[in-house]
Amino acid sequence: MRATLLVLLILGIFFVLLSSIFFLAAFSPFSLSLLVEATILFIIGIIFLLLYYRGMKMDAQRAVELKQRIIINTSEDLGGDAKLHDLKCRHCGATLTEKDVSITNAGVIVKCPYCGAVYRLEEEPKW
Repeated sequence: MRATLLVLLILGIFFVLLSSIFFLAAFSPFSLSLLVEATILFIIGIIFLLLYYRGMKMDAQRAVELKQRIIINTSEDLGGDAKLHDLKCRHCGATLTEKDVSITNAGVIVKCPYCGAVYRLEEEPKW
């Protein structure tokens, strides 16, 4: 897609610059045929530039998947005497690792490798 957009941009700039040369040539001794050709070349260049702009807008609206990896050091990030607790499956009670937890748009998702349960992890209020 990016190569196509680059070609559209180059062609648009080329035709606009070529039309400016034809515009200058049309007025040295006035020539109506050169003026028409310059206008046509300019319109073609504008069409290519509009197609480039439309492609850029479509590319910007395309969804992008982001992956994150979060590492928590208990002594530095949490401060004080905070400790990480073992995470256990709600259904079977098996101990889970960080590989079983993923962060998505829906929140923190836990998938138990033992019983196959998949659920959203919700943090309880601190008060």
